[in-house]
Amino acid sequence: MVPDQDAPLRPIAPSVGSTIEGSTSTVAVVRSDNRRGAVAEALALLDAEIRPILAGPAVILTHLEPRRADPAPLSSLLDILGSADLGEVVVASGCVNAGAIFDRSGFRRECWGRAVRFLDLARDEERWRTIERPGIGTIRLAETVASAGCRIALTPIEALKGWRGMPAGRRAMLAALHPDDRFRFDGVPIRRAWPDLSVVEGPVGRFGREVIAIAGIDPTAVDAVAAAVLGKDRRRRSGTIEAELEPPRFTVIGDPIEPEPARSWRPSLPLGHGLRRDAGHGNPEGGS
Repeated sequence: MVPDQDAPLRPIAPSVGSTIEGSTSTVAVVRSDNRRGAVAEALALLDAEIRPILAGPAVILTHLEPRRADPAPLSSLLDILGSADLGEVVVASGCVNAGAIFDRSGFRRECWGRAVRFLDLARDEERWRTIERPGIGTIRLAETVASAGCRIALTPIEALKGWRGMPAGRRAMLAALHPDDRFRFDGVPIRRAWPDLSVVEGPVGRFGREVIAIAGIDPTAVDAVAAAVLGKDRRRRSGTIEAELEPPRFTVIGDPIEPEPARSWRPSLPLGHGLRRDAGHGNPEGGS
């Protein structure tokens, strides 16, 4: 059993890639019409900050939208990991039926020829590290995630919408826990599951014609920028998954933050009820 040395996340002893208390982190924002290209450009803007944190084995924790999972952004992440020569990369997900979604949505086909292993954490993880948490007891963390040299959270921005939207950093941590222990998770960051790099991306806008990529080595800062893009209050509570974190201090490079416009729909009216009548028209009442 591993004693609790994971919480709180701040203050912690600074390490390579960590955000020192009181410092300002950098978040890259790129708007484009292509999801793969947007992620690639965001990572390029942060190249000097990302390179020092890359270490093998690397694990990408991805959230899968069952009907809209897109493997294109994953390719951009694999490109930068491949250039660092980290060996095999594990693409893991704690979503229900992750293995089937990997197949159905073309993830395996997208990664053909690369040193990539796909892992359905809920069904296929064989080793779990037991961690003691104050006030909770023991929780089990996937050993693949706990022993990773670097952890990357890849989250579609669609997953952050809605009243149950969970910040991407915490969503990645939750996915790394044993399915039977997730309901007891208090939301306080676990250092061995906390992402070293967080990428939030996907379509935005009323019709989803524009895509955005938000990336940074401070997941709380990335979540704050994503919340601003969605016009959400990042401090909103979300049941037991919410925990108070120190507000991040960050600077944004790349494209500006612009809140997603609110959707406004005019309700349809039954014919003849509330329709404007034009007195100058030949048939002002609209009858036949």
